[in-house]
This record gives sequence, structure tokens and C-alpha cells, in this order.
Amino acid sequence: MAERFRAVRLGAPGGPLGVELVDRPAAEGVPVRMAFAGVNPVGGYVRDGTVGDPTCLPRTLGVEGVGEADGQWYTVYGGGLGVARDGTWAEWVLAPPEALVAVPDGLNPTTAARAGVVGSTAVRVVYDLGRIGPEDQVLVLGAAGGTGTAVTSVAAARGAAVWGQVGTPAKGDVVADAGAEPLVAATAEELRALVADLGITVAFDALGADYTGVLVDTLTPYGRLVSYGVAAGDRATLPMRALYRKNLTLAGYGGAAEPVDRVRAAVGQASWRTSPPGHARPRRPGVPAGRRGRRPRRVGEPPRARKGPARRALLMRRNITDRNPMSTVKSQPTDRLDAVARRARVIGKYLVGCAFFSVGAYLFIHSELGTDPLDTFALGVLRHLPLTVGVVQLVVAVVCVGIVAVWTRKRPLVAPLFTFFFCGSLIDLQLRVDWLRGSAVPPVVILAAGTVACSYGSALIIMSGFGIRSIDLLAITIVRNWRWPFWAGKGLIEFTLLSTGYLLGGPAGLGTVFFLVGVDLLIQPLVWVNDRLLGLINHGLPRVPELTPGASAA
Repeated sequence: MAERFRAVRLGAPGGPLGVELVDRPAAEGVPVRMAFAGVNPVGGYVRDGTVGDPTCLPRTLGVEGVGEADGQWYTVYGGGLGVARDGTWAEWVLAPPEALVAVPDGLNPTTAARAGVVGSTAVRVVYDLGRIGPEDQVLVLGAAGGTGTAVTSVAAARGAAVWGQVGTPAKGDVVADAGAEPLVAATAEELRALVADLGITVAFDALGADYTGVLVDTLTPYGRLVSYGVAAGDRATLPMRALYRKNLTLAGYGGAAEPVDRVRAAVGQASWRTSPPGHARPRRPGVPAGRRGRRPRRVGEPPRARKGPARRALLMRRNITDRNPMSTVKSQPTDRLDAVARRARVIGKYLVGCAFFSVGAYLFIHSELGTDPLDTFALGVLRHLPLTVGVVQLVVAVVCVGIVAVWTRKRPLVAPLFTFFFCGSLIDLQLRVDWLRGSAVPPVVILAAGTVACSYGSALIIMSGFGIRSIDLLAITIVRNWRWPFWAGKGLIEFTLLSTGYLLGGPAGLGTVFFLVGVDLLIQPLVWVNDRLLGLINHGLPRVPELTPGASAA
């Protein structure tokens, strides 16, 4: 080690930095000849006096870097470097042994330079706090930043579908190159509009301020929110009702509080998990390698298709069984039991909702005052073809789902098809049994009961989040692409079914008006009653503004 060498020195808190010739320090440590030194917000905090001991000046700044000692390359990070002792912004540094992690053979030192603050943060938040797996839908805020690209890359390598928020379209290539779908949102409300329908299960927040509240609002039940920065501001207002009712987990990460052994383990793992822009890097499975230049998604655009089957096939080929050796948060049996219980509640709501809806539809038909447009169409078809209500409704569902799949270029959904067939089959069963045969109940009362039953069934199916009705799915697609109000898009579909069914001989009358007006108006209040008064957890899809006027999901 040279007796005198150049270093970037700070003389007073908040003061100017200068390059000075300094003598070899008296502190003990391993002499490392620095090749690369990291510049990150921690250096700014040290300079301002908010991190470290402001009285221990002058001091060399820099908390991380890569250097060579005795012919071996090392990642240099931790051990108080740049905070409690002279740091890495120098030609030489005396590093404590616990701050040195050997660079793996074959790894370029420029790549290893990202393994300090950036890489260890990415590994810790993705593995230990976010617990990312192939089933997750991940959102990374500030995804084009140094740490953001590393978090995005590591999350994508875990097999998750990842979206990365950026402030300008010019940064979209950086996010796409890291394996994520870029989302351009310069404000928190723009972000809300973009992610409302994505079903985000895990969010990584490097911005704070208003963005944190938006994440709490849009995360799915049992979602995880991990905060590791406040680039947009350190004050946030959280919707606490959404936080506790959705059973969300809120976690924070700060490397300064990490024990030495955990820092070393994270840096060691990050050495082969991170890579700089332009190098081969992990991608979200199913995303082609040549996706650079793809235009980021903006506010108002539907989410682009993700190659689900290709992603699952790739995951099977990779046989993802890796575990984080430094993780203290493992998959516990209680987590699996919670997942089973949650799935049971979802299926329970869905089945009860289908039962209520089918009873309501039977009551509509039995009243002989007219029924809903879909049943009008189905009963009209039955006058000419030897089918069942369930089969006809399944055909309508296939047509609607097919149109949506072609229009949005997404893989067709299966759940809406099952919902139509299942509810239609329950209606067929009740028509065969005809359990109200000979009843003296006035038809108008039967019609009113059918309206309530259909509305409550639709509300439960919405809250289950399992099988949104194909008609509503097509209506939402019309809203997003043609900018129509929801009632107009759904009205176009139902008018088509009603007019066609009536021409085929299907029943239409007062009951049809009851369904079109009463059911759609009652769904939203009943969802509110279930949520606020009965305490039923809403497992449904994230709130979509176009659904507010009463989007049936049965």
C-alpha cells in the first residue's frame, strides 16, 4: 500500500468535497487498491451529516466499491467504511476483513461493483422481505434507478411477472432490459390508473410520499409492500382501513442496520445475481431477448399480454428449487394453511354466489314476467334447438371470451366459461324440479325476490375474484378501447342478446326491465354491505373505475 495516495475528502458537514493527497491511515485493516467505487444516496447522507458521526472529520467518503488485494478481487462494503472510518473514494482503502467478499471466478469486476449497496439490497428485499415466487405479480417503483434495475432483475429471475414504474418513456428500455414491463407514470395518480387492474401481489417502493398510499390501495389481499427508499418524500398518508382489511404486510429495509454476517451473505449472493446494463441478465420468462425499444405502457392503455404458458413451461424446464441461504424468512406450514384457508373462503363465496344467482334467474323465469337478456336469448334458442340453458350460456361465454382474447391479445380466461356453464346448469336443474310449481305467491313478489337474489349472487362472485362474467369482461374491454361508459358497453351487449332472443321467441317483459335496472343498481350497495357491515373479505380483482356503475360479475 502506498504511503500517500489520492482520496475524496469531506472537511465539514454539508461542505465541499475535494481531492487530496492523504497519508496512509493508522487504522488496522486489509490494504485494497480500489478500481471502482460506488456513488449512491448514502454518500449524500454522510456528507449532510444525517448518517455517521459528523464530528469525525475530515474523512474519505464512499461506502462500497471493488478493489484488488494480493491478486484477488474483492467487493468492498460494510464494516463502517465511509461512515465511521475512511471510505472507498480513494486509490487505496484499509478495509476490515468483514467488509471483503471475494469476487467469484469469471465475474467481471465492473459487474461485481454493483454487488454492494445495490446488489445486497435487491437480494434482501426480493428474497427475504418480498418472498417472491413464480406466482407473484410484482411492481417496482423507480425501476430505472441503480437499485431499481437490480430489484427488477432479481425478481424477474425468480419467475415472477414484473412491472417497472418510470417517470419518462426514455427510461423504458432500461426497465425492459432488466426483464420487466415498463409503466410510465410521473405522478401517484397516474400510477394508480395503470396498476388498478394488474393484480399486484408484491410492491417494492423506493419513492414513498403519495406513491405508498396508492400501493396500499391497489395491492391484492395478503399482498406485501417493501419500502427501501423515499426519493419522492419521506411523508406518506396510508389508507389504514385498506391495510388491515386486506391483511397486507408492510416491511422496510435499510442496509445500515444489517448485522455484518447478513451483509456479507447478501453481497456474496448478489455477486452472481446482478449485472450492469448491456450485459446478459436474467429476464422474466416468456419475454424475448430482443425487446429493447418496446414502447412503455402509458396511462389508459390495457396491460400487454404476458406469455403465461411459455412462462410456466420455462419454469418447469428451469426447475426452480433455489433457496436463499441467508434468508431467515422461510415458507412455514402456517403460510400454506393460510393459503388453503384463503382459497376455501374464495371458493365458498363463489359457490354461494352462483347458487344465489341461479335461484334468482329461476325466480325470474318462473314469474313469467320476463327474465334477463341472457336467459331471454337462451330460452329463445331452446325453442329451435335441443340444447340446455347451460350449454347456450357456455356458447355465449366462449364467444365473449374469444372476442376479448383476440382484442387484447391475451390468453383466454377459463373461469368465466365455467361460471356461465355452472350457473346455467343450476338453472336447468331448478327448471326440472320446478320447486315453486303451484305456489300462490304473486308473480311480482317472485320477481322482486329474484332481483335481490341475482344482485346478491353477483356481489358474492365479484368478491370471490374467481369468475367474472364474460359479458362484463367484454364490456370492460369495450370501455378501455372505445372510451365508452360501462353502462353503454354492457348495454350494447345486452341489447344484442335481448333483441336476438326476443326474435327467436324468448320471454321479455317487466322482468327484463327489473333485471336491467334493479340488478345493476343493487350490486355495488350489496358489495358494500358485505364488506363494511358483514366483514366479508373482498378477494376480488383490484378496483377498476369503469366497474363502479354496478358491474355484474355473475
